[in-house]
Amino acid sequence: MNDAQLHGPRTELVRVREVQEWTVMELRGEIDLAAMPEILPHLDDVTATPAPTVVIDLTPTDFFDCSGLRLLVRARRRVDERSGRLVLVCPHEMPRRILRAAGLSHCFRVVDTISEVCPTPEVTPEVPAEVAAPWTAHELSRDT
Repeated sequence: MNDAQLHGPRTELVRVREVQEWTVMELRGEIDLAAMPEILPHLDDVTATPAPTVVIDLTPTDFFDCSGLRLLVRARRRVDERSGRLVLVCPHEMPRRILRAAGLSHCFRVVDTISEVCPTPEVTPEVPAEVAAPWTAHELSRDT
């Protein structure tokens, strides 16, 4: 198996791959209630092993609401139950604000780029500007 081995079917919203000792679950598009039936089976799969080491990459997300928060809490709980490690890659302010508003930011290790966790060329692709910063300055200026 190479360092960036894909596993499982890729869907419109989820891409899962192995990078070094980490399982990277990349979430794309809108992470809301409608997305949960597609995302939850993948989340449960990557957090089912003993001592899972999971990265949830929110870089290509367009939208993130309380359903996404619930997803992250579920991941945290499942990883903790199995004595694993969980890191969130979150370059956007909006999901971080949601974590802070819910009083949960202290429960997660949050980094800006995946290379902070998995420093290999295979996991640092160029991300188009519209994906890297999907929220507008107006949305970011509102206080929670």
